Amino acid sequence: MIVGVYLLTITLYIIYRQEDIIIRVHDNLDAWQGQYAAIKNGHLIFGEGAMPFLHGMDRDYFPSELKVYSWPYFLFDGFYAMVINYYLRIIFSVVGIWWLLKNVLNQDDYIRSKHIIFLIGFLYGIIPVCPIWYVAVGIIPYTVAEIYRTYKYRKVCDIVILFLIPYFSELAHFGIFICAGMLCILLLSTIYNKKINLHLLCGLVAHSIGYVVSEYRMFRLIFIKNASTIRISMGDYDQSLYTIAEGIKQEFLLSDYYVDALQSYLILPLTIAYILYIIVTSIKKRRIVEAFRDQISQLILIIFLNCIICGLYEYKPFTDILYSLLPVFKGIDFSRIVRLNAFLWYMVFAVLLIKLRKNNHHIIPYTLIMMSAITVLIMPSVSRYNFLRTNILREYYEMKGIPNEDAVGFSFEEFFSEALFEEIKRDIDYHGEWVAAYGMHPSILSYNNFATIDGYHSWYSDEYREKFRELIAPDFETDIAHKNYFDFWAGRAYLYSEVMGYADVKDLGVSSAELKIDKNVFKELEGRYILSRVIITNADALDLILRGIYSNDDSPYTIYTYEMIY
Repeated sequence: MIVGVYLLTITLYIIYRQEDIIIRVHDNLDAWQGQYAAIKNGHLIFGEGAMPFLHGMDRDYFPSELKVYSWPYFLFDGFYAMVINYYLRIIFSVVGIWWLLKNVLNQDDYIRSKHIIFLIGFLYGIIPVCPIWYVAVGIIPYTVAEIYRTYKYRKVCDIVILFLIPYFSELAHFGIFICAGMLCILLLSTIYNKKINLHLLCGLVAHSIGYVVSEYRMFRLIFIKNASTIRISMGDYDQSLYTIAEGIKQEFLLSDYYVDALQSYLILPLTIAYILYIIVTSIKKRRIVEAFRDQISQLILIIFLNCIICGLYEYKPFTDILYSLLPVFKGIDFSRIVRLNAFLWYMVFAVLLIKLRKNNHHIIPYTLIMMSAITVLIMPSVSRYNFLRTNILREYYEMKGIPNEDAVGFSFEEFFSEALFEEIKRDIDYHGEWVAAYGMHPSILSYNNFATIDGYHSWYSDEYREKFRELIAPDFETDIAHKNYFDFWAGRAYLYSEVMGYADVKDLGVSSAELKIDKNVFKELEGRYILSRVIITNADALDLILRGIYSNDDSPYTIYTYEMIY
């Protein structure tokens, strides 16, 4: 009933608000929406060649058409693609946790707790997650179930499923750590049993091949086309041990902002109470080792180990040694391993509730599940992606008449303002000329079918990074903050300004600004238009003429459209 009420409510709300729902921008609307739109607008879903993005970047830099989560973006409007993947995540989460615990638990515990298992899967399916990883996060429990079945039952069908799972997952953020976990299990099993589990080895090989095939574009780009990306030239973190320790504590207590378990409100306090209980009990029995053999203790140990690995990524003495011994790790962000912790926290929660149910507590498990659901809906989160809470706040603010524009951000419709940019394209008779954005995210232009020389991409060509830096070098002469940001990590190839940011705010706080770029480089890149949210005060010096000023009642933007004179 809880699940039915939730799904009905969220569906009715989506139907009611549609694209007017508030969606967080960071690493979502400012990134993937623009990239998928560029693939679709460039008619390059299956094709090869130059993309209308970052001045003709190779199609292989972009998401594969073999990924299941890509297809909603290819077939539907970006907003509804997110909605479809959101529902898929709930389905995969429920099915995955059910399948995992059905295989792990004994028959009595499973029958006694099957309703709890279903609800845990649902809770895991609605935690705050960056929308591009909805499906990848949802498929994690099913992946673990198939690894367990391959290890224990040694059936060929499970190996085949392990080959297929990567088509639903993502290598750089999840798959690489799952494969590493499988390798660790294989090594420990081999040491303990003094023989190799061939089925698990085959499962690891099949799973790895699945990623190679499903992400063939990335592997082809790196190993056949020998592309050099900004991942190689990006700076190394160099934090103090104190800062790293604080980061480890933060990850353990508050979780990761991309995949947030919200464990600090309920799951963590319950876990601490339980671990204290088993420690005291073990001491009384004079069998302290039993406390460490407990399932929950072992899960917490893995969670904490992941947090330590995340922290070590920012400790330069460690990464220097690692990269010198294993250069292949350069460019791999292994701090992302903490994104598996949300699943592990909900496994901890599941085990706690199953133990309570086993001890004939009928009401308490369901009460805790209800409290956890309320936590997801209304409690503050480290995640930027708790769209449930964001839109609840939005409705509350509107009902009370409280100004709230930047408290909750843009709606999908406002952020992309399609009608406004269609008007601009008609007026300037746009036919695919290269453009750039100023004072806003270039993904807005990509989504609206402009070909951009700028954009947000976390591993584009290092050669283009150098060229783009030449373009924006004049700004870096005085804009030290953006200079340091770009030189450390150049993922946002933007036209920067020291007096104006690109953040997702409706009021930039300025109405005019100087644009510091090398106009000759802009011309080399065949740039024709600059679409700006402010008046460019040095337009004449840059050989720019104002073609028009555009706004409408449905958009928060006023767009100043400039054309380069050749």
